[in-house]
Amino acid sequence: MDLTISMWLLAMLSVIMIGMSKTGVNGLGTLVVPIIAFIFGGMPSSGLVFVDQVIVNN
Repeated sequence: MDLTISMWLLAMLSVIMIGMSKTGVNGLGTLVVPIIAFIFGGMPSSGLVFVDQVIVNN
């Protein structure tokens, strides 16, 4: 899968948004899922968000 620069920027933004949602900014975690699904597709995005949540929580 070839990712464009804009897709990389969206992925970085979504990682920042996940981090901000962990600090107490409500609602940002729900915006991450459609962004990641847009970039990587449905099935891979759910696995990526799950792995990111596991890493962030530990």
